[in-house]
Amino acid sequence: MPDASVDNPGRWFMVKVVNGAYRIVIRLRADWPTDGDIASYATAVSIGWSYVSDPGEIKPPGEANQQTIDFEAAIDELSMGNGHSYLMAVATGNGLKEWVYYTKDRVHFMERFNSLLSGKPTYPLKIQFYDDPTWKVWMNYREAYERTGGEPAARPPGVPADPGAGWFGRLQKRFGFGPGG
Repeated sequence: MPDASVDNPGRWFMVKVVNGAYRIVIRLRADWPTDGDIASYATAVSIGWSYVSDPGEIKPPGEANQQTIDFEAAIDELSMGNGHSYLMAVATGNGLKEWVYYTKDRVHFMERFNSLLSGKPTYPLKIQFYDDPTWKVWMNYREAYERTGGEPAARPPGVPADPGAGWFGRLQKRFGFGPGG
């Protein structure tokens, strides 16, 4: 059964993170989904697409950029309103494009993912799952938005807080730049 937020795609923002020659642009859902069962979405799914780019370039070059756009369009059904997953962030830069989803069930997510990509080209993807009941992966991106002056997202009932390390250090590790990379 589709979730209650099918008509509410949430508020989305663009956040730019700069560290010297490295730049990352994050398309970020700034608020929690209004799903009454949000605490059951305790698995983060990171779908990464590595690409070669010149220093300072954010997007994948030429055809690779179009392929990432086509890929995202093909799996759009996983973004929301399906009762099992939400797209929460898309980050691009430093040779990596990453989509971050939250799902109730990784097996069902992958079944739908594979079904939606049936007949499509093979994409150079790395998929990782994280047991993440505190939504730490999304909060890494969310904190980047808050540091630029964005409003904090109120944590919904049932989703515990996680006092993790600093947001920028986590982004450095994830995207492989700076002292942590």
